[in-house]
Amino acid sequence: MSALAFAHLAFHWAALSVLVVAAAAPFVPRSAERADALLYVATGLLTASIAVRWLVTGHPPIFGTFENGMASSWFVCAAVIAARGGRWGVPEGLRRLFLPWAPALLAYGSFFQSEPLPLTISERSLIIDLHALLAWAAFTVLLAGSTAGIAMLVPGAGGDDSWSDFAFGTA
Repeated sequence: MSALAFAHLAFHWAALSVLVVAAAAPFVPRSAERADALLYVATGLLTASIAVRWLVTGHPPIFGTFENGMASSWFVCAAVIAARGGRWGVPEGLRRLFLPWAPALLAYGSFFQSEPLPLTISERSLIIDLHALLAWAAFTVLLAGSTAGIAMLVPGAGGDDSWSDFAFGTA
């Protein structure tokens, strides 16, 4: 294993570990204030993993399930960071419900082949790269909307609207 491949996997697994802790932190008493700092660290590690993967493969890491797991997780992290502080009218609780998707997507991709594969001739295009990046941005918006819908539909443990209250701050 080359040094770059090792660095990529080290950043990848470190990012996944920190993302799991960052996603759980808002739900653990006295840990919510650390969630954003952990998210920034995890996003930095994931960005480093993506950059090293790009160096190893020679193309943006957006092809194959392993690379798609990294890309989708990065876009979820970016959306959660961008919506910080109630920007765009996103309640803080909804950000906290959306963040667990990042480690879930990264972990899912980790089950698949991580060896770099050469691209087919049709994949060697800047237009395809741009299309894939825009598709991940659209996926992130769809996932955020789905998360908000689930928060509205799932009743709390006592049959009340506690999930909705938590997500949208109506309590």
